[in-house]
Amino acid sequence: MVFNPYDIGIVPPRILLAAGVVTRDMKHMMIRYTVKPELVEENSRLVRAVFAELRASAPKGLRYASMTSGDGHFVHLVSTESDDTGALTSLGSFENFVRDVRERCAQAPETTDLTVVGNYRLLEG
Repeated sequence: MVFNPYDIGIVPPRILLAAGVVTRDMKHMMIRYTVKPELVEENSRLVRAVFAELRASAPKGLRYASMTSGDGHFVHLVSTESDDTGALTSLGSFENFVRDVRERCAQAPETTDLTVVGNYRLLEG
């Protein structure tokens, strides 16, 4: 039998993470919705404000992207190191964004949990 210190907890998880021996399991979600045509620019402005605050605060353990097709369809991809999305949802700009989101939408937001099948640089930090 080969001695493996990782199996019996001798090496603390934070050391393993720092060494790249293990990675945290990321939770991935997709949120899709359609905004009323006259509110697309307002929605885009609110989304950009969230990203400005994220750049300023640089929360660890969060990856986030938002995309639009330009015709009112929006997709947000959120990856977190745990089920805790507080780094995003606690932002003042995010609270402003979600405050009236249902009123801006022609199609209400749908959240889907995702599992990564493949990734080429999109989800890297």
